[in-house]
Amino acid sequence: MSDARVARDRQPGLWVTDTELHALLGLDTKTTRVVLQELERKHPNFPKKQPFFGGRRYWPAIVDFFGHHYGFRMGAAPGGAERRQKWIDDRMSMMRRA
Repeated sequence: MSDARVARDRQPGLWVTDTELHALLGLDTKTTRVVLQELERKHPNFPKKQPFFGGRRYWPAIVDFFGHHYGFRMGAAPGGAERRQKWIDDRMSMMRRA
């Protein structure tokens, strides 16, 4: 079973590889590679790979980055943490159905 399929079938860990990330984002490998290069170049706040964690990125920071980028402020209103977890759970359910 491919890394992408494994990533789609389980909850992400705190630290994800780019292969897991492309599955979690629902993009193909080539598109993910281009998107990640652009995000790293144009958005200095996008989570960087951490050598100490095997070149992986911190998944909660990725979710927060996209939330802020698209105007969804985590924890800005009552129930923010619950909404965040619901968003993650909904995203995982959508990926399992795909």
